[in-house]
Amino acid sequence: MEFSNKKIRPCQKINQVQEFVVVGNYLIIRDSGLIKIFRDFTIVKELSITVNYLFEWNNYIHIGEYRFFNYLDLKEYRIKNIENISNLAPTFILKNKNSTLFKVVDLDIEKVIFFFLDDKFNLNVLDHRLINPRFLNDKFLVSLFRLNFSTFDVNTNSLTFQISLLELLDRDSIKHYGEIIEYQDKLFFSLYDDSKSGIYAIDAYTGKLVNHTNEIGGSMKLANGLLYINNDYTITTLNPDTFEITINNYQEVLKPFDLNIGILRGILDNVIVDNYFYFVSYAGETGIASVGILDLVKKDLVWHSEISIEEGSYWIKEIQVHDNKLFVLTQGGTLHIFEDLLIIQ
Repeated sequence: MEFSNKKIRPCQKINQVQEFVVVGNYLIIRDSGLIKIFRDFTIVKELSITVNYLFEWNNYIHIGEYRFFNYLDLKEYRIKNIENISNLAPTFILKNKNSTLFKVVDLDIEKVIFFFLDDKFNLNVLDHRLINPRFLNDKFLVSLFRLNFSTFDVNTNSLTFQISLLELLDRDSIKHYGEIIEYQDKLFFSLYDDSKSGIYAIDAYTGKLVNHTNEIGGSMKLANGLLYINNDYTITTLNPDTFEITINNYQEVLKPFDLNIGILRGILDNVIVDNYFYFVSYAGETGIASVGILDLVKKDLVWHSEISIEEGSYWIKEIQVHDNKLFVLTQGGTLHIFEDLLIIQ
C-alpha cells in the first residue's frame, strides 16, 4: 500500500468541536451541551446531553442519566438494572476498543462501584476492591495508585495481584509516565527516577518482573508488534519479545521542512497505521502547527501540511486516521479533515 501524496487534500473543516468519534461513515461530535451526528458529512441528528464527555459503544452514544442513543436506528435505550445500585448517573472512566468501564457511587453504603455493560444493557459489576483504575486494555484493567498497582482480569472478574513498584524494582523513588501497554500476558511500564529511565515488562498474572532495559525510555505506543517511542527526530522501536532496540533518525527528511516529531505528549499526538507514522510538529507559539506522514519502511516523509491554530491555543488536541481520511482536532475546537490518503493499493 502506497501513498499518492499529490492527491491528499483537505475536504472538510468543522468548528466548535470539543470531542469527536468516527465509526464507518458516521462522524459524531460533542459541542458543549450538544451531540451532533453526521452521516457522510450530512447532519442527521442533534441531541441534548447531560455529560461532559463523548464516547461511542457498540453503535450507541452515552447521553447521560443512564441513557444511550443508537445512531443507526435513532432510538434511545436505558441501562436495565441500574436502579438496584444508585440514582446517580454513571461516570465514564476508561475505554478500549471492546468495552467501556463506568463507575457510580452508591450513597446508601458509600461505596464506589465499577461496572461494564453487556450488549443487552445489563450491568456486570466488578470487584469493589479496585482503587483508582487507570488503564483498560484488552484483558486487564490496571489500577495504579501511589505506585501500588494491581491488575484485574475483566474476563474472570477477579483481581490477579497487587504489588508495590518500589518493592518490585527495589527503588526508593520512582515515577511512571505514559501509557501502560498490554502485550500478550505482559504489562509494559515506562518508569524513571532521578538517575535513569527505563522500560519494564511485568507478568500481568503474577506481578513478577519479566524483563527491562535502561537504554531507552519514554511514552510508548504498540503497533506492528513493536513498542514505539518518538523524540525530536528519532523513532525508537523495542521488540517486546526479545527487547531488541532499533533507533531510526529522520532528521535528514524532516529538518529541510522545519519539522520534528517531538516528544509524545499523550496517546493522541500521533498514530501508527500499518507502516505509516502520522505525527504533529509544533513551531512554538506561532499559531502554526504541521501534520505529517512518515513511511516507516522507506524512512521517508510522505506528506505534510500546515494547520492554522486559533489565537491563544497552540496545540493539536488529537489526530485520528479512519479509512482514507485524517482527522485533526485543534485545542481551540476546529476539526480539520483530509481525504484521499490511500490512493494506490
